Amino acid sequence: MRFEAPEHWELEKVDAAYLLLAQEGVPTLELKWAEVNGAFDPRAHLRRLGRRVGRALPPKVRENPLPPDWDEALCDYKRIGFSWQGPSMAGQGAVLYCPICRRATLVQFYKKPGRPNPPQARRLLASLRDHQDDGLVLWSLFDIRALIPEEFTLSGHRFDAGAFEMTFSLNKNRISLFRWGPAAVLLGKGDLIDFAHRMLHPPASSTPTGGEGSLTRVEWATGSDLKQPRGWRRWIRKRPPHQRLRVWQAVGRNRILGVRMLGSRSCDQTFFDRICAAYEIC
Repeated sequence: MRFEAPEHWELEKVDAAYLLLAQEGVPTLELKWAEVNGAFDPRAHLRRLGRRVGRALPPKVRENPLPPDWDEALCDYKRIGFSWQGPSMAGQGAVLYCPICRRATLVQFYKKPGRPNPPQARRLLASLRDHQDDGLVLWSLFDIRALIPEEFTLSGHRFDAGAFEMTFSLNKNRISLFRWGPAAVLLGKGDLIDFAHRMLHPPASSTPTGGEGSLTRVEWATGSDLKQPRGWRRWIRKRPPHQRLRVWQAVGRNRILGVRMLGSRSCDQTFFDRICAAYEIC
């Protein structure tokens, strides 16, 4: 799920199929989505998804025509609009269905009763994408950006002050992304090797590569490299638990990034390099 949102809207909650954004602690945008089996009934999905959103919709949810600019922005979807109003909060949104990826999405904007919809709503809806055509999913949260093969699903996450972690899984194969900051403080009493040993406990059976002292990148790998590069689709069919681990300092940024991959034999270097190259501070 991809869209452009104002930078002052903060991520309040994220799950595998749920997002809630807020401004100064007050909800502004909510999305919930699910794959659809069989025919799509927008009114049935409005009732079903409405019952399952994180903040349950008030009971008097009314089907309403979408504002003309919203309707134009969402022209690629089958859609139905709705609105509701409570004593202290109101909302307006839509249930969408994409015939390509067969996903139904509930999207709604929160507002004070009697207030207009956020002026950014039209642009946000026009930027909404629920699938990609290249087999990769763009993950962009806070200041990090990554491309992950669509077969991998989000299986764990942690967003603490100065330490982020996201893990994606497919069967027994895992890709974990790490982000720490500020690098100047974290590396004040040691180098990247010391830092990686404290935070990630690299495999004792492998030797780090990349040099010594004032490193900007260090890497560990168990097992020997495959002689011939293999695509990730072949890699994911294998069995773990061998791994590759890379930790580096983002150039020109006060951040440290890391990627750990668990897979079969020695995880394919080409696939691993692609994941690392696409993981960056944005």
